[in-house]
Amino acid sequence: MMAQAEPSRPAGAPRAVAVYNRYLNRGGEDDVFENDLRLLLRNGWSVVPVTTRTTVPRGLVASVRFAAETVWSRRWSQRFDAVLRLARPHVVHVVNVFPRISPSILSICRRHGVPVVQMVQNYRFGCPRATFYRRGAVCELCKGRRFPWAGVRYRCYHGSALRTATVGAMTAVHRALGTWRRDVALYVAASAFSGAKLVECGLPAEKVVVRPNFRDPDPGPKTRLGDYALFVGRLSAEKGVPTLLEAIAACPRIPFKLVGEGPLLDAARRFSQTHAGGKATVLGRRSNREVIDLMHGARCLVFPSEWYEGLPMTLVEAFACGLPVVVASMGASGEAVKHGVSGVHVPPGDSRALASALLRLWPDEQRLVVLGEGARRAFERSYTPAASYARLLEIYRRAGVALVGEHAAAH
Repeated sequence: MMAQAEPSRPAGAPRAVAVYNRYLNRGGEDDVFENDLRLLLRNGWSVVPVTTRTTVPRGLVASVRFAAETVWSRRWSQRFDAVLRLARPHVVHVVNVFPRISPSILSICRRHGVPVVQMVQNYRFGCPRATFYRRGAVCELCKGRRFPWAGVRYRCYHGSALRTATVGAMTAVHRALGTWRRDVALYVAASAFSGAKLVECGLPAEKVVVRPNFRDPDPGPKTRLGDYALFVGRLSAEKGVPTLLEAIAACPRIPFKLVGEGPLLDAARRFSQTHAGGKATVLGRRSNREVIDLMHGARCLVFPSEWYEGLPMTLVEAFACGLPVVVASMGASGEAVKHGVSGVHVPPGDSRALASALLRLWPDEQRLVVLGEGARRAFERSYTPAASYARLLEIYRRAGVALVGEHAAAH
């Protein structure tokens, strides 16, 4: 699907093409794309969104064709050439091109002389599964390799050797062609930790910059202490759900609410009925508005994730709500939540430590208030639309985007 540029924008407005290949299931990258789109429009940009949605090929012939187009889509490169001729953008703002759009559009941008600024919200450059997580633990077997043979062996992408090899071929072919080094002006990581990992994956260090995700609109801080501990996220092993359930069993006096779907949804529901004494309510999927309401009513957010998160929108939303976070101290999550300032750190995968931290924090009203205020200050400092737009303009300038300086002065 392609949408045309806003016709009401003045002729001198800076122009962007925003690119996003949506996944099968909605996730945090959808929020990143939509927030950035609104941010640019609100600040006077003319934006052409270019989006499509991932599909699942059926049959061997379709799968082979799909694999080839994931590496290089001639159809999408032709389409995108036409988009650039019509839109004449100053920048191409990419959130994701995998799998249907493909990196073929990046060379088209270079031919047109348009800088590409690519947001990077996962680790696909160094891991076919994009998570550095396998069988309940961090796995970096493919990081820095020319081809992810280990990933193919373990069928890391959707349980398929062919699909995993397709992801590996995409990254390997474009590494060999020089696409990643030559055709992208800057890669934008959501945290210093994830940025460092991208460099370890082989991206040029001088082209990796950091810009945190942001929350728009501001939901405002909560106004009361809260009645329950809250979990929001995919109900899966990498999110630390087994660790969380064990901790809940050790905290019978603390009410919990769990929001999300995933492979452990039924297990979590069975657990709440048989082991939690009615103190854990599994709510399933909820709208963002409902999640914000739940954050306003919570005493703390529990974030026990055991993989290298980028910068989850759940944490940004908790900061916006002034909600303290009990977090596993690893990756970007541990980086974002400052121990004793906006939350509490616990070792990843340690249910006893998690339960102990919750039992200490739960009755300490004064500390909860102080941590909530620290979380809100973190939001106001780094995660507002204004802060994010200022940082985006800095990145565009560094990428060589024309008109950004004079447009910033006008605003």
